[in-house]
Amino acid sequence: MAYNFFSQALAQLKQDGQLRQLPRLEHSGKWIVRDGKTMLNMSSNDYLGLANDAQLREQFLQKYQQNLPHFTSSSSRLLTGSFPIYDEFEQLLAQRFQRQAALLFNSGYHANIGILPAVADKKTLIIADKLVHASLIDGIRLSEAKYLRYRHNDMAHLADLLTKHHQDFERIIIVTESLFSMDGDDADLLQLVAFKQQFGNVLL
Repeated sequence: MAYNFFSQALAQLKQDGQLRQLPRLEHSGKWIVRDGKTMLNMSSNDYLGLANDAQLREQFLQKYQQNLPHFTSSSSRLLTGSFPIYDEFEQLLAQRFQRQAALLFNSGYHANIGILPAVADKKTLIIADKLVHASLIDGIRLSEAKYLRYRHNDMAHLADLLTKHHQDFERIIIVTESLFSMDGDDADLLQLVAFKQQFGNVLL
């Protein structure tokens, strides 16, 4: 019975042109090949083209040779999966970006669902751009904070919300993307920093 339900649902999706399937692709650097057609890959998160850089891979393997570092943490770093090389890399990042410290995450998704619950509580208000990535929404919902949304890149709307609520919470966190991954719009970072400086309890 259940099998028939899912079969019918899949058939309906296919009929509606909504059935999603994993594409069969060949990857070659910034290019992908599908059905014999070569196309520029503009959907990748490999922004710097490092994943298929053969020269970089060879240099990495030649440098370490028989003393290769661990390719995986094998477990949560908090439990058993942290190695000295991670600490060294975080220290290097902090030094290069002139920051007090740095923390590595497995992916952008893990960062977005991990950071907000860690820095927000019931005394926090999160005000997020309407078009932030779904992973940021997941992070907001996982936190105990109340949250509001401001119209996409509408600094006047954001200013109204900050003015109205900044005295009601210990801290307010403005959540945005610098470059919106789904639309390509960029945020007015100068104005957002100005808001942060104007309201003493605002984080960005």
